[in-house]
Amino acid sequence: MLTLQSPAAFAPETTPTCRVRPTQRSQAECQFGRFMGVNKLHEACQVLRSGLAFLRDRPIYFFIDDYSSPKVSKDLQANLNRIFMQRSSCCFFKLATESPVSFSARDIDGKEYVETREFNLLNLGQVYLRDESERKLTFIEDVFRRRLSAAAAFR
Repeated sequence: MLTLQSPAAFAPETTPTCRVRPTQRSQAECQFGRFMGVNKLHEACQVLRSGLAFLRDRPIYFFIDDYSSPKVSKDLQANLNRIFMQRSSCCFFKLATESPVSFSARDIDGKEYVETREFNLLNLGQVYLRDESERKLTFIEDVFRRRLSAAAAFR
């Protein structure tokens, strides 16, 4: 399993507005649009942090598992990457993929994300294959024990 981590950084927050003239869209459509946009999840995290005392000084983490193509298509990843790759001090995204080639390191605007600049790649398979300690064997035994016990439950 690979884990991609968006690094901590501060970025100015902007509030999008309805960009079309009211004559082009109804007022209801324009008002609904204020709930859409790539920064809404980040804004929701800021509201949670400011409203809940126990979160005030803590970032919020989102763990997205199996963010791999073909389950999550490259086009869908490009759309979601605009949200996941935003720099913010209030929320972070950890994405798990099957392999580095199943992750699309770009967004729908064509921006290419560079490893170590916009994300860090942690290949757990490589970490454990190269590990010579007892934890390697413990980890592998735990994986097989969980998988085999889950398979027994489906019989």
